[in-house]
Amino acid sequence: AKVELHCTGGLYDFVKSVEPELPAALIVSQVAVAKDQKGAYAGERLPGLSVTVSRAEGVKCARCWTYSATVGSDPDHPDVCARCAGVLKQE
Repeated sequence: AKVELHCTGGLYDFVKSVEPELPAALIVSQVAVAKDQKGAYAGERLPGLSVTVSRAEGVKCARCWTYSATVGSDPDHPDVCARCAGVLKQE
């Protein structure tokens, strides 16, 4: 899945600063952080945060099972994403 977090004010700065860690924390393939909130679900407990969920872009990586547009970008490892290809090259 792709989760889009729509934030306002200081919350945006914080969430944007941890954006690289969010896919693992939320157990999803992709996370995007944006300032607009059009069409997003807004909860009651955390003002300034709303969420949309959609299908992740790309192809499923054979190693980590996340969907990524980088799958197949490494000719030595055509079935994995760029991150996994880098790990496999180090092994």
